[in-house]
Amino acid sequence: MTEEIKEMGRWRKEVCEIVSEMLDNPDEHGIYPTTRCYERLDSLIDDQEKFWEGVIEDAAKRAGVDTRGLVGNAILHTMVEKIEKLEADWEKVKRILVGEN
Repeated sequence: MTEEIKEMGRWRKEVCEIVSEMLDNPDEHGIYPTTRCYERLDSLIDDQEKFWEGVIEDAAKRAGVDTRGLVGNAILHTMVEKIEKLEADWEKVKRILVGEN
């Protein structure tokens, strides 16, 4: 579980760094480089999805659960739902950042 805890800390730190970099670097007109920020955050979310799917699959295998079966699929489905919620939350953040409340 230590690897997973480290990954969560790394992920949170990276999100802060990405957003901070954007906010620290507006162009000459005061416009923030949101496109680059969004692309980096989207990439980070994709990486996290793959990481956590691997963690779940490894845990299921250690527990003797066939990830091709219903239990394995249910576990993966739950994680996908959580990732989709994170993506939806990020979409809200993006709208706030560009002033589309």
